[in-house]
Amino acid sequence: MKKFWLIAALLLGMCLPATVHAETNAQVMQQNRTIKTKKISERNGILLDVARYPMTVDQIYQVIDQMNPQKFNYLVLHLNDNEQVAFKSKYIGNQKQKTGLTADDLKEIVDYAARKQIMIVPDFDTPGHCTALIKLIKQNHPHLAKKIVNDVETLDFSHETTVKFVEKIYREIDQACANQPQQYMFMGGDEVAGGISNNRHLVRYFNQLNAYENKRHVKTIVWNDAVGKHNNLNKKITIAYWSQSGNTDDKQVLKSRAKSRATVSQLDKHPLINANSEYNYLMVDQLNNATETQRFINEFNQNQTNNFNEINQKTLQNDPQSTQKQVKSTGQLVCLWEGNPQKLPVQKVIEFVKNLSGYAGH
Repeated sequence: MKKFWLIAALLLGMCLPATVHAETNAQVMQQNRTIKTKKISERNGILLDVARYPMTVDQIYQVIDQMNPQKFNYLVLHLNDNEQVAFKSKYIGNQKQKTGLTADDLKEIVDYAARKQIMIVPDFDTPGHCTALIKLIKQNHPHLAKKIVNDVETLDFSHETTVKFVEKIYREIDQACANQPQQYMFMGGDEVAGGISNNRHLVRYFNQLNAYENKRHVKTIVWNDAVGKHNNLNKKITIAYWSQSGNTDDKQVLKSRAKSRATVSQLDKHPLINANSEYNYLMVDQLNNATETQRFINEFNQNQTNNFNEINQKTLQNDPQSTQKQVKSTGQLVCLWEGNPQKLPVQKVIEFVKNLSGYAGH
């Protein structure tokens, strides 16, 4: 069905005058050659899952070298997930672990990226996806664990002490990433247990962290599934919209999430990043398949920038081509996630970024 709509869209495009064409990713990236903006919602970025696919500083440099800043001009480093805390923090106490990035590493990466016109966005995901972090808390801060741990992978986002704990981690990361014209912190918020049933507490948690970061002149980003339909999330917080349903096919779950999770139109007062999981998500182990990676690049380029991944309210099915004409922002985030313990050579990642950027280095 997806192929049918892509073919239909291409045929229709041949028949329409240029003035009524919806913009595709490829067209927007071409326009970025002449458009300079500080709004992340009008930029294209790439996310590296360094928490589950560890990379050295030099390897990250090589990825940056292949990013054409006229097409992709920010790089998200996913520093925390269930498998590993990839930021070696003085406060957390994981500085001696084998893999990960220190504050000095981040400073060097930020400086290198700035010379290439690339912004670095640290992503320290909480309060979910925190299994590795919780183990470290229990090991190094047992007194805190009793207050701020909710379950094996979730911090207690209703507790003020949790906010203060995360703020201390942010402070370390903020200082390391400070040497760039504009700073962002990707706060996470995806797949949080109890995140919608206790959405008032989760939204307050992110509003508090956002206020802390804003005082430090840092802007913030959260995933869309952190936000319920009726919320008071600060409008300054950027929303990265990947999927309303979380990509489930379960009819009962789809029905529930269609009722409880915010749609794009309910979030369009926020700056929006389109991270449509149908077109923008790729598993690292898929990079070993040349046909699959080329398919991804082709479909990403052909997809319209205002196609979001929502639940069709009538059919209760995932609809990754839910067109939101009212959304004016064109920013896209390509996410390279690692879900396979068999690590692929990093050269495959570098080659993919080169091909996606259509660039030979700079």
